[in-house]
Amino acid sequence: MNNTASQQPRASFLWSLWSSLLITLLITLSACGGGRNIGAGDDPRGAAHRSYPLSGRYTPITMLAKYAGEDQPPMDMSGYGDESTEATSEGGSEGESEESSEKTTDKESTSQSEPDVVLYWDDVQRAEHLIRVRDGKLIDAQGAPLDPHLDKEGHEERGGSAIFVMDLVGNIYYCFDQRYGRLHHSTLSAGLPVASAGELVIINGELISISNASGHYRPAPETLDLVLGRLKELGLNVDKTERFEILPKKDEPEYERLPRPLPSRERAR
Repeated sequence: MNNTASQQPRASFLWSLWSSLLITLLITLSACGGGRNIGAGDDPRGAAHRSYPLSGRYTPITMLAKYAGEDQPPMDMSGYGDESTEATSEGGSEGESEESSEKTTDKESTSQSEPDVVLYWDDVQRAEHLIRVRDGKLIDAQGAPLDPHLDKEGHEERGGSAIFVMDLVGNIYYCFDQRYGRLHHSTLSAGLPVASAGELVIINGELISISNASGHYRPAPETLDLVLGRLKELGLNVDKTERFEILPKKDEPEYERLPRPLPSRERAR
């Protein structure tokens, strides 16, 4: 009887200790987000894109489904970075091979060792390419008039042409540096829905023309009205801006689009 009585307080103490440890563990997991990245459930692309709106004043246009996964390297990486190519070939010599390799630039060497994936910008990169208006002109993040001759990325050959997207709350992002397979409209939006997309021609802060040319999103021409209206709200005079509409071909099939991601909560802008 004495042994049984002495074991009861000990068992009660152990039970209380175990319960306290369990409660502490649950509280810790809750504070840490249950072991997941905070924001991952609200933003399909994680915390780096937390501020990109998935709802707003405009109707969302999702990207064509065939471009899904373009920002991810292919599953089979065995071919990338393989420098075991033959040094000689028919009609060639080892010396010729070495000479040609010396002419290869660092940039070309890098592209051979890295898979071709489309870059997706995060919030910081988008903020650097947000279109602003001051004194009736389009300006960059540093306050300089938008112009390919003045752009730090230096793309005079584009003649003022820049790609753009407008998100669902009216932010307009641009890029003078479109590169096939690397920088597309989806770069600016990280593949998320847009209100419109296309091309702008900008010279010294003046908007010369606008079009809805975007293979990734294929927005309707009517969405250009939304962009021009938004630019007028920001203080830009668009009365002389030329408008070029890309119309779908009559026999063009309906493209399959990605499903619209739905936010689990409203974001604070």
